[in-house]
Amino acid sequence: MYRKGIEPVVSVVMSLYQEPIEWMKLAIDSILNQTFRDFELILINDQPNRLDNRQLLEEYFKIDNRIVTVHNDENIGLTKSLNKGLEIARGHYIARMDADDIAKENRLELQFKFLQENSKYICCGSFVNIIDANNNFVKPLKLPETHQEIQDELVVETPMIHPTLFFRNIHQIKYNESIRFAQDYDLIYRLSLKGQLYNLETPLLEYRRSSVQISNAKLSEQTKYANDIRERIIIDYLHKYYGVSCVNIPSYPFLQNLPKGRLKNKILFSFLIHNNFRKNHIRLLTEAIRVDKFSMKESARLLLKVVK
Repeated sequence: MYRKGIEPVVSVVMSLYQEPIEWMKLAIDSILNQTFRDFELILINDQPNRLDNRQLLEEYFKIDNRIVTVHNDENIGLTKSLNKGLEIARGHYIARMDADDIAKENRLELQFKFLQENSKYICCGSFVNIIDANNNFVKPLKLPETHQEIQDELVVETPMIHPTLFFRNIHQIKYNESIRFAQDYDLIYRLSLKGQLYNLETPLLEYRRSSVQISNAKLSEQTKYANDIRERIIIDYLHKYYGVSCVNIPSYPFLQNLPKGRLKNKILFSFLIHNNFRKNHIRLLTEAIRVDKFSMKESARLLLKVVK
């Protein structure tokens, strides 16, 4: 259901699936109670067969005219659901929110102010406080803050928390629908190619971690997608800053004999050899892979150290 009227400054996009209803209420209320008021809240129901979801959204639609509801015909997943929200978003800025987190009341106000005053930035996130399934505080989570720190971390892992993202609604920014999980990692990287990124030091979100969330239930699949994105970032990084092309890197016999599933690291080792790094680097890297102890993330982290 859509609203007609003046375009809002911010569009908050949230997909709901099968999170506990109480979590959904906390998430929605935390947005409706923001100190910054000029927004629309787009709620996408990605579990249409769950009656509680439909009833909840209909109730909120009646009580607040800033709410826009979308009911999928069937479960299509987070990536496609978020894109449906982005397609109808009217705001000059997009704010992401998840149905199991709780936004601080000044979240939108501070992020809007930051981007308004800093035109070179395309997106900002923030530090978060981790909470458990019962809303209890667990610990704070600090992140890379400046654009350079975020870029450095991108080659290793996601340097921003997805539901804290607040970005300019430009360049037809959408999620890559071929990526089922880790879609935020891919989006953040593509945003970094269009402008600078920043994480506000103030924790603006209570970020829930529990055993019932997708990130835990689908961890192995999520890792696979993240590794594919990480490899693409590394390849782009090497080409952009060092003029190294995958197709032009010489082939070395021992690289062809790496255990199955670890060949993604070939680009890293070829790069090290190609640029005459110390032999002990190569020996340590290949030994680590041989005994199956080296992940793509660890490879990326080492790459970051040796190229600086």
